[in-house]
Amino acid sequence: MKYVPVAFRRVNPALTRPLRRIATGSTVLVTLAAALAGPSAAHAEPPAATATAAVPATAAVPDPRPLSAAQLAAADARAVTKARAEGRAVEVAERATETQTWLARPDGSMHFEESAVPTRVRRGDGTWGTPDPALRMADGRLRPVLSAADVAFSTGGSGPFATMLVGGQRLALTWPTVLRAPTISGDAATYAEALPGVDLVVRATEDGFSHVLVVKNRAAAQLSELQTIRLGLAGTDLTAGVSADGELRFTSRSGAVAASGSRALMWDAGAGATAKAPGDLTRKSVAASTLDGGALVLRPDLSLLGAADTQYPVYIDPSYSKGEKRWAYSNSKNENNDNEVRVGKSPSSGATYRAYFTFDVSGLAKKRIFAAQFHSTIVHSWSCANTPFSLYQVASAGSGKITWDGPDLGAKMGEYSGHAHKPSSTSSSGGCSDDPQPDKPFEIGGSMTSAVNTAAGNSASEVAFTLTAFSGATAGESIGERWKKFKLADTKITVDYNSPPATPTSASTDGRGCTTGAARPVLSTATPTLRAVVSDPDPETDLQAVFEWQQYNSGTGTWTALGSGQMNSLAKGGTGSVQIKSELVQGGIYQWRAKTVDPWTYGSTSGTDSSGPTGWCEFTVDLIGPALAPGVSSPVYGSDLNQVYGAVGRTAPFTFTASGVADVTAYRYGWADPPTTQVSVAAGASATLAVTPPPAPADPTSGGLSRLYVVSLDAAGHISPVTEYAFNLGSATAANGYWKLDDAAFADSAGSAPAAVPAGGPATGVAGRFQPGPGKAAPATVTFDGTDDTATVNAPVVDTSTSFTVSVWARSDGDTADYRSVVSAPATHSSSFLLGRASTNKWRFAMPQTDTVAPTHVNTFSTSAIQAGAWTNLTAVYDAGARMVYLYVNGVLEGSTAQPAAIAATRLQLAGDFWNDSPTFENKWKGGLADLRLWNRVLSPGEVAPLAADLVGRWTLDGDGADSTPWQRTATPTATAFYVEDRDSSAFSALQGDGATVAATTAGPALRSDQSYTVAAWVRLDSTTTYEEVLGQGGTARGAIFLRYDYVTKKWQFFVPTVDVGTPSYYSARSTADAAVGVWTHLVGVYDAAAGNFKIYVNGSLNGSIAGRMWASSGVFDIGRQRFGTGDFFTGAIDDVRVYQGAMPAAQVAALYAS
Repeated sequence: MKYVPVAFRRVNPALTRPLRRIATGSTVLVTLAAALAGPSAAHAEPPAATATAAVPATAAVPDPRPLSAAQLAAADARAVTKARAEGRAVEVAERATETQTWLARPDGSMHFEESAVPTRVRRGDGTWGTPDPALRMADGRLRPVLSAADVAFSTGGSGPFATMLVGGQRLALTWPTVLRAPTISGDAATYAEALPGVDLVVRATEDGFSHVLVVKNRAAAQLSELQTIRLGLAGTDLTAGVSADGELRFTSRSGAVAASGSRALMWDAGAGATAKAPGDLTRKSVAASTLDGGALVLRPDLSLLGAADTQYPVYIDPSYSKGEKRWAYSNSKNENNDNEVRVGKSPSSGATYRAYFTFDVSGLAKKRIFAAQFHSTIVHSWSCANTPFSLYQVASAGSGKITWDGPDLGAKMGEYSGHAHKPSSTSSSGGCSDDPQPDKPFEIGGSMTSAVNTAAGNSASEVAFTLTAFSGATAGESIGERWKKFKLADTKITVDYNSPPATPTSASTDGRGCTTGAARPVLSTATPTLRAVVSDPDPETDLQAVFEWQQYNSGTGTWTALGSGQMNSLAKGGTGSVQIKSELVQGGIYQWRAKTVDPWTYGSTSGTDSSGPTGWCEFTVDLIGPALAPGVSSPVYGSDLNQVYGAVGRTAPFTFTASGVADVTAYRYGWADPPTTQVSVAAGASATLAVTPPPAPADPTSGGLSRLYVVSLDAAGHISPVTEYAFNLGSATAANGYWKLDDAAFADSAGSAPAAVPAGGPATGVAGRFQPGPGKAAPATVTFDGTDDTATVNAPVVDTSTSFTVSVWARSDGDTADYRSVVSAPATHSSSFLLGRASTNKWRFAMPQTDTVAPTHVNTFSTSAIQAGAWTNLTAVYDAGARMVYLYVNGVLEGSTAQPAAIAATRLQLAGDFWNDSPTFENKWKGGLADLRLWNRVLSPGEVAPLAADLVGRWTLDGDGADSTPWQRTATPTATAFYVEDRDSSAFSALQGDGATVAATTAGPALRSDQSYTVAAWVRLDSTTTYEEVLGQGGTARGAIFLRYDYVTKKWQFFVPTVDVGTPSYYSARSTADAAVGVWTHLVGVYDAAAGNFKIYVNGSLNGSIAGRMWASSGVFDIGRQRFGTGDFFTGAIDDVRVYQGAMPAAQVAALYAS
């Protein structure tokens, strides 16, 4: 009996129970859900079987997960590409199965084969191999070398003699008594004397296993144990059913047939019989198969076992196959068959046989079938000469043994005559002169192509055929000379086919998409271009895109064909296009569609296959644009050029009108001609928009004459004449509110807003980020504790429902709370904006779109992380005209987000925010704040950048060391100092260093070096023989800041010790090119405490950078020397030295160089 893989589901051992019989109609069902017990202690395993030395045994792996249609099409394309490159047919590996082969040919056509039975096995590595059932010892069990099933046989004992594993599940058969160790011969394990005089032969097959009882003599045939043979049967989640005629089916929970087989066949040792199959003249019968509890019960035909003329041994073989058989047989005497295909009148029993085959053609659905053939091989014939047989189509074939009276024969496919006599069987003449005759392969074409083409056209999943001994018009089936046998493994169909093309995609009308009705596009051309992308399941390079178009007749309400066109020689995925050259009229309504056409040639025939058409695509033609320019007005920005209006960055409403043109559907506007920003309107309607005037390109704070350009458009895209709306724009205005936070008053130094009212006791007068100077004290700051400290400005200050800018200096004291707000603007239920810390330790600017409880925020985040202790400038801008939010960190844009709407604030909140009608402020800030400013306008990048770095010292060195800033940090020159021409050739305007004594020094430090700072100078290097110090600030044991020439590397160098000790290591950022001698050069060194890096710029361009952190120094500031060692006095000229508290952005550095 053969058993094969099934799809089991693992069962909890606690739920296992005895086999349960279920009667359903004429079929008995048994659910296998019990596990077999191992050998009992009283029956120890016998010595191991003698077998060939252990070698790897391989079971088949399941086919890969089914691929999508798109994935299969891509696999086909790859195979065709390879076939063309190599000039040979290439298998589509992704489609391969045990029975199916798909080939791509160099000409692009495809070939399909399906065998009636599996002919190959997929190995574990994905390659295919020929089944090899020879047994080998592996893991203590007997296993086939390569099989479609993971089967193993016992080495003897009382356990299961055969097991099969599928997906971790187990199916097992057990002999009722202890078995001896088997002897091995090829694919068979023989367990001698399983019963007295009876051997059990278990054989590995290509797709499972079988077992045969060999009754060796008449005495054995009389054993009572042979009257009813009970085999233990166990499995998991498998239902076994026995039909009324003895057919057995094993089905999984999904209902799929996992294994099937016919009734057990019996035969004696008559002429031609073997342990595998009976001969033609062998006595045959059947053994009934039933299910009883946990057993498979066989009841042999006792009349055959004990008949006087029975020749021993007698074989009892229930035969099964993997899955459901794809072939079947019938005969006029209801005999059982083996795995041989038989046709005609049997010479032993006189029964007339037919063979039926079912082939899966689901993969050929809607394909064009060029040719189809049925193939097999004659392996035996009764006659020595050719005799005919025929192939017919049938509606369905079933599997195993089917009744003689069905199914009805359908259309005849074809007829063939052949012979292949073998001397192992007698013939009518007693033998053939050329015995043994070779096997005879054959093929039948005939009507096969038509039959398979019809099935493909109907998307049928299967086609079925029957071989008969008929010839002509169903004659001669019972003529004995026509008896034949065929090789099942050679039985297959082959099909050459072409896939019909796919309906085009991506249809577009002159680039405007494909729509109908009111949404149809209006075109401004009478010769539009129609486009569509062609495709085909097969790789193609000769596809055609065929278009047709029609015109709508409004009088009759009908469409009239107007024209057609096509583009040829398109590759799969190519875009086909045609331009309509026929005259299209103003206001006309048209529609078009496209299809893909695939020309083909097969042998001497040719033709085309067409896809279905796309849907209709409509369009209207409008050849006349708006004749009048649009009207433009604004209640804020008037057109009187004798007046100045508004201010740079202040958003205001502008209204555009259609000037009476009824078909205007959009406006475009912008500050350059042609304008590019577009807004759509209903036909003929006006539009009122928030628009933000930009600053003059040369100066971010300057206004002057501004021009807004506006055009109108109709639905076809025609553009009207342009309106140039000119007005005088006011210069940038100062902040509407400015809280320096440098004292306990919390006053607004801008003078227009109330002072902030502190709560909880924030600490005031805290040292900030500046060093004091002779002319100006260092501004103090305020520190909030993150618990109950806040401050409130009880006025909105600016209207946050339109454009505004907020800027503040903030210092985090290492807080790790999820959210902290530096500043916010409460509205009715929540805050209109929140600027502060996000849970990711990034800066966050958030704005809701509605003033409700728990609103959804639009968040804008920084890219840089927050550095504890580092003063950081934060600037957030809301541009209502552009509907965008911008977040700057230390003058650099780090985030931008679309903001569709905004809400108005009622007040301003420091160090916290208002959320969900809460009576107290939440998310309180822990750290320092300074210099909070708000503007009722948009600050451009050019205005934001200077906020990041405050000028705290400037020495023009025009004959002295005066500091031109309010800090008044005079740099006293040495007695030997003298002055020369600067880079502009102004006399006595640059300090000339002599490399020995000339320098200038302040009375104290100019920079707080543990916070961000920037140093800059113009220099002319006159010597390269030693270190040349341009400027620096001293520490206690070492210099703290060095901007110098490094004679070792010949580079400019921004040089900082890691610690204030005598011999530290250094952070060093150098120029990329060697320092130029005798040439005026602009040098800038930037320390960014928030980012933790040092940068050097040369002539406005970043040259080098290095990560590191600075420490606080208290030494004096030197120009032309450094404070320790030899002094490294500069040799050359130094001019316009500037120092800033803050990290100057790159754009500002470039602007400083350009100034």
